[in-house]
Amino acid sequence: MSLTTTLIAKLSGLEEADAARVLSSVRAQDDLQAPPPAEFRRGRAARAWALAVVMSRNPARFWIGMSGLIAFPVYLLFQIGAWLHG
Repeated sequence: MSLTTTLIAKLSGLEEADAARVLSSVRAQDDLQAPPPAEFRRGRAARAWALAVVMSRNPARFWIGMSGLIAFPVYLLFQIGAWLHG
């Protein structure tokens, strides 16, 4: 599986096969304003659909957000380390 599919699966709590199906459904959708299919409107599948929409339509925003999820805890650890040191 691709890194994108793995990230969507981990962040939404779905299996990777289901995340891949969500991602392929988003990519196959022609009308950008169309609502998601009924099976992707509730629960974990809706979260996966939202992540897949952001990833497929605006990948820069997705990857900047993902880097922020990693950078913020690292920043907090450095701040705690500086506080303990000083």
